Amino acid sequence: MKKNREPIFLERGKMQKLYKVMKLSVMLLIVGMMQVSAAVYSQNEKITVKEKDISLSDLLWKIQNQTDFIFTFNSSMVEAYTTLDVEAE
Repeated sequence: MKKNREPIFLERGKMQKLYKVMKLSVMLLIVGMMQVSAAVYSQNEKITVKEKDISLSDLLWKIQNQTDFIFTFNSSMVEAYTTLDVEAE
């Protein structure tokens, strides 16, 4: 009786299937890596604010006018802060 000494994982059908899975995995990995964008926008904006006795809502409006940021806030909660002294660059 003759023994089959060829390893199972080298069978033609299984190798083709493994090759297709590996090729698909590499393609998905490459597409996924191309979609990654790590641009940090907020750290590139520079503003200067020096105000005394300014309300928080006025301060947010001033920052919004100097930058492209948009603030969304509840006016009744912001008016709880009466006045602020701010000096920031």
